[in-house]
Amino acid sequence: MASSDTVLIGSASEIRSLQRKTCDVNGRKITVFHYEGKFYALDFHCYHSGGPLDAGDIEDINGVACIICPWHKYKISLQTGEGYYQAIDPKHLRKPPSWKSK
Repeated sequence: MASSDTVLIGSASEIRSLQRKTCDVNGRKITVFHYEGKFYALDFHCYHSGGPLDAGDIEDINGVACIICPWHKYKISLQTGEGYYQAIDPKHLRKPPSWKSK
């Protein structure tokens, strides 16, 4: 299937109502999320250890909407798929950790 082909997974109103819907698209399991008026599509499985992202909570991490993997609490941006973690500066241990992108 060409990348320009459209795959219908449900109506916008259905996904808005459910807030997330998981489906198989050309052999790839994805989850479509509706959060704060926008739609996002991510792989169903967390890239860390395969956790089911459709079972995760959505949280704001430093201004970024992230799905939290229910297995190991990985934080993944809904918009970009980037992972976020709290980094400690080893040269300034008294400084509080700050959010960084993997």
